[in-house]
Parts: sequence; structure tokens; C-alpha cells
Amino acid sequence: VKTAVAGMLQSAHFLYRVELGEVDPDNPDRLRYTSAEMASRLSFLLWNTTPDEELLAAGERGDLLDPMALYEQAVRMVASPKGRRAVQDFFSQYLDLRRLDAVDRDPALYPAYVPSLPAAMETELRLLVDDLVYRQNGDIRELFYVQRGFVNSDLAALYEIDAPGATPVTFVPVEFPQDSPRAGILTLGAFLTMNAHPSETSPTLRGKYVRERILCQQVPTPPDDVDLNLEPKPGQPPTLRERLEQHRDDPACFGCHFFIDPPGFLFENFDSVGSYRTHVDGHELDTSGELDGIELDDAKGLAMALKDNPQLPECLVRQLYRHANGRLETEGEQASLESINDEFAAGGYRFRELLIAVSLSEGFRTISMEVPQ
Repeated sequence: VKTAVAGMLQSAHFLYRVELGEVDPDNPDRLRYTSAEMASRLSFLLWNTTPDEELLAAGERGDLLDPMALYEQAVRMVASPKGRRAVQDFFSQYLDLRRLDAVDRDPALYPAYVPSLPAAMETELRLLVDDLVYRQNGDIRELFYVQRGFVNSDLAALYEIDAPGATPVTFVPVEFPQDSPRAGILTLGAFLTMNAHPSETSPTLRGKYVRERILCQQVPTPPDDVDLNLEPKPGQPPTLRERLEQHRDDPACFGCHFFIDPPGFLFENFDSVGSYRTHVDGHELDTSGELDGIELDDAKGLAMALKDNPQLPECLVRQLYRHANGRLETEGEQASLESINDEFAAGGYRFRELLIAVSLSEGFRTISMEVPQ
């Protein structure tokens, strides 16, 4: 028995999700995943775990080759508690929230910082995602420009807002005033803290995150011999922005920094833990910048610009598609991505509808024939 169990635990069929597919009768030039394989694919996408008995039975009967049966299962799964947790798992990966685990700050430099703050920042984003996706079932683009959120007492102190009922362990919904500098998740503590250094901010990291994570744009890798140390030295400009602009004069640095620093400068009103500020060491901060030719004044202006930026929902679709398939998309899948984008827009940019659209897409249900070597 021990030998048999050891053999099973080492089998590829136990260690991997084996997806070999079968010839698609509607198109013999490609493969489709079998009904049983679709049960597994659907479950790991929508639940992040193995199928339940109902889904397994549907897979074994061959039901999941029928788009309507697949749709009915996807709707059931997205609405379940396991679906809710899987949505959180996706956004945690999409927004790279695991980096909050490594955040540490010196309270002497940042009086508003307490060790429990990074965990509170993650909870804040999770509550906002859950509210938009499940309670409101609204436009997921609001995540990047909405002027409300969920805070505990530590975050309320950081943001300098009133939050009646909030405690270190109790989060309450809040509305940011119209004149607040905060709008959307890019002005909240998680993004601002993850993309900053322990002793000062980083327009470069913040701009790179916007370009890569939010807009799916490619940022070139810096040359190996570039000096990335921008610590202030005697005789250098006093503000980080001025030091970066000086650094950008180096031809080897210009290409990357010209692309990522302008949107990053928009966040300079927020320090390394996300507290709002207007001056550094007596010097007034210049928070102007731009995004793809659009001149902006600050991070709130960026939030409003992202509201109707077509690259924002397209990137979210692309990120979810990669998450669903466990790989980068190929050039031949562009048509499938465009079709999902159209469905996403037609459905009012609701994330639950996007999950179902990806589940039913050809890119998720079929695969091209392997090219003979």
C-alpha cells in the first residue's frame, strides 16, 4: 500500500493539471479541452481550488462542452463564497499586494506608521474590491477613481479623516471630501507604501507600477551599469524630483525615466507611508506630470484621467486572461481578447460578468494544434 500511495503521489496526473485536449469537431485544425478538463479549468479559475461534486459530474457527463451548461456553472460558481475568495486572490496578485509583507518604516521618520498598518492597507483594498464586485456589482473601473473607502482607526489617522466607529480592528465605510487629494486606490496607503523607499518616495517605482500593472505597458530593463543610488549628496538639488531630472540627463537613463517618471511625479504629495504633504525640508513640492501626452496636476487628476482611459479596462482583461490560462497571451489570441473587451464594455465593466466572459471565451476553451517538430 505504501508503494502504491508513493507512486500515486509522484504521478504527473496527481502533480499537474493534465490538459491534453481533443480534436474540435467544429474546427479540426484546433483542439478543444475535454468536458472533464473544463471542469478543472473552470474550478481553478473561479474558485482557485478543485471542482465540487456538481461540477465534476457535469464534466464527466460531457455537459461542459455546451456553452449554455458552461455558462450556468460559471454563474453558480462566481456567486458562491468560494468565488468571492477567488476574486480576492486575483486582485491580490494583480495589484501585487504580497509586497506589503515586506514593508517596514521608522516611526521616528513617519509618526503615523504603526506595525499593523500594512495589513490594514491590504484589508482596505480587499473591502473595496468586495464592495464593488459583490455588494454594488458595479463598474470595476471605479476602483481607480472612487472617492470612498473602508478604514480602521490607524488608516483614518493616516488619511486625517473622521471615521466614527473605527477601531484598530473595525473598518468602517468613509466618503472622502470633494476637496480631498484622494481618489481611487492609487492614492491609498497600499500602493503609495509598496512603491516607495524606507526613507523617501520613489516616483520611478510608482510610475513603473502605473505603466506595467494598470496599463499593461512595457518598461525597458535598466542597463546593468547604471547607478541607481539617488541618495542626496552635497551640492545636489534638494528635492527628489530635481535629482531624478538630473539623473535623466544621462542618455542611458533617459529612455526609461522619460516614460515612467512623469506619471510618478503626480504622487509626490504623498510620502513613503501615504501621508499627505505639500513641502519637503521647506521646499514646496512640484506634483505636475503627464500620462501619454495628457498634462496633469496631481494624483487625483490622474485618477480622473484613468476614468475614461481605454487602456485601463483592456489591461484588466489582459491580466485576467493571463491569470486564467497561466501564461502570457500569444499574438494569435488578440481576437479573443478583443471579443472579451467588447463583452466587458457592453456589460458595464462589471467584473463578475468579465469572469464569465473569460470562462466562455475561445481562448479559455480551445487550444491550437501543437506544431510538429
